[in-house]
Amino acid sequence: MGVGMSEVVSAQWLRQRLESGAECAVVDPREEGAHSVSPHLFHAVNLPLSQLELRVERLFPRRDVPIVVAGAGDALDERARRRLQELGYAGAVRLEGGSPAWAGLGLPLFTGFNTASKAFGEYVEHGCATPSISADELREMVASGRPLVIMDSRTPAEHRRATIPGSVSAPGAELVLRYAELAPDPHTTLVVNCAGRTRSIIGAQSLINAGVPNPVFALRNGTMGWALAGHKVETQSARQAPEPGAATLALAQQRAAAVRRRFGIGAIGAAELQRLRAGGERTVYLFDVRTQQEYERGHVPGAVHAPGGQLVQATDSYVAVRNARIVLYDHHGVRDVMTGSWLRQMGHEDVVTLRADAVSAAQLAAGPQAVRVAGLDGARARRLAPAEAAGSLAQYTVVDVGAYRDYQAGHLPQAYWVTRARLAEALDGLPADWPLLLVSPDALLAQLACADVTASAARPVYVLEGGMARWRAEGRPVEEGDGRPLHEPDDAFVKPFEARDRESSMQAYLDWEVGLLDAVQRHPAIRFDLYKE
Repeated sequence: MGVGMSEVVSAQWLRQRLESGAECAVVDPREEGAHSVSPHLFHAVNLPLSQLELRVERLFPRRDVPIVVAGAGDALDERARRRLQELGYAGAVRLEGGSPAWAGLGLPLFTGFNTASKAFGEYVEHGCATPSISADELREMVASGRPLVIMDSRTPAEHRRATIPGSVSAPGAELVLRYAELAPDPHTTLVVNCAGRTRSIIGAQSLINAGVPNPVFALRNGTMGWALAGHKVETQSARQAPEPGAATLALAQQRAAAVRRRFGIGAIGAAELQRLRAGGERTVYLFDVRTQQEYERGHVPGAVHAPGGQLVQATDSYVAVRNARIVLYDHHGVRDVMTGSWLRQMGHEDVVTLRADAVSAAQLAAGPQAVRVAGLDGARARRLAPAEAAGSLAQYTVVDVGAYRDYQAGHLPQAYWVTRARLAEALDGLPADWPLLLVSPDALLAQLACADVTASAARPVYVLEGGMARWRAEGRPVEEGDGRPLHEPDDAFVKPFEARDRESSMQAYLDWEVGLLDAVQRHPAIRFDLYKE
């Protein structure tokens, strides 16, 4: 990778690497919440040390890719680098001085989560002049009786939680595929909404790029803008855009074919995919961009489920390696093309689709996405069955190392909470009279945490067998609420509508999104490139 056996690289080296077009990844090992509020590199993918083994194999299919750990420049960075090396990622190094060293080159740092995708949305709106309407304008449009369809481009779960009254769930990549089932009349106005800005903009512009004849608008500022304007959201909506009929599918495929030609999206077959994956000299991602139900009915073996809208909205949650090869799959040949067109414009130049006939029905794998945990075989742990633990719980110091939100929703009675990365330092402050019992939702994280501290803990360490899932399934008692956290919870990005002061948080978030445009236009290593007619 050009750094020999060095364990550190300079900020100047990293800058040159990012600008070179060669493969490279930058990771921030802080917890998700800490990452979102702390200045970090634009290209930094959040890979919390606490979760590293659960995510690393999916983010890094190739073990010798250069990975630069660039957090705050403290001991956490070095711990993450060492752990990556232990797991076989030989190209893992640390950015000397961390993110402050990057800023020392006069380059900007960013806050927020999935920042690159959010910035791209602003770039698209500015460059394409994507039409938009305000919440009040939409309300007036609805009241006027004008033929109108509102499509919620977020995930079905987000749509159910809170949406614009009357909207229909049509997650990002589904829009071009399904819109004509909802609006067969080309005079019907289409309005695309999300929670804030990005998915509304990308969704509306997708329809425009596909040549949809209807009037198309993004709802400016989404459900947050709707709420800030004093309007009520709808909850528990189960409305979904229907599956495309034969005529709708044929039209969508025709439009996608035009997009494929315009954006230069190639297609490969099974032999080429096998060659790419066997080569080893390049990172190859294979994403199934269809719905979860379609994925579970049958998917290409080894494909990661990444619904197209989310792959564009949260690209860094799926693609960690810059300049990797990306292969997209949709048996209809629509969602893969639309997703690929956006990834190309985001700077991911090597994007192709997998032809629908590349894999036969008999070759597809059924079922949910497999969980791959690196280093689990070496994480030995003594297990305690729930029945045994329940009868003697007072004789253990119970520590939950799962997500704090899961802990709040239900934890073992009197359990403490801590992130796995901070467990070792927290042990000194815990009662030392009893053995340690570690808990997490499915026991995987607890097993990894057990391996972290067993050698240094001056007491026996156990893992609750089956985790909270089995404990609950057996009908055992749980406590809800804030409980006993051993430090300020920082493991999750706090969405604006989850904040204590929702109104000011929503406005601050929207202001942050809009402000990203100026910052990215001044950044030399950001390669957004809009393909215009």
